[in-house]
Amino acid sequence: MIISVRVAYPEQVNEPYEGRLKPFITLGAIEIAFLSPEFFIKNVVVNNVISAIEKFSFKVSSIHLPHVNLNIPQDSKLVFEKSFLLAKEVETKHLMSSTHFFNTRS
Repeated sequence: MIISVRVAYPEQVNEPYEGRLKPFITLGAIEIAFLSPEFFIKNVVVNNVISAIEKFSFKVSSIHLPHVNLNIPQDSKLVFEKSFLLAKEVETKHLMSSTHFFNTRS
């Protein structure tokens, strides 16, 4: 059994992810969570996320996808591509979404 904690990726450009991860170092497993699809697409660099995780040797139980709207196909495509790449690099098969993700109404 793996117990992990959800650690949101900071959406303040100057806030390092390491600062949010450090309190959970003894737990050993995390869910990486993202909120804004625009921020995720424009500002999240996969290698930076990986470096922060490797610094503390975390296992990634899952990735919580940004709240993308499926009615915006280009954003959805970019979110999926980056999420799949990140999932492959951190060796997790679990991508999570909120119910907002499936709200396809404009």
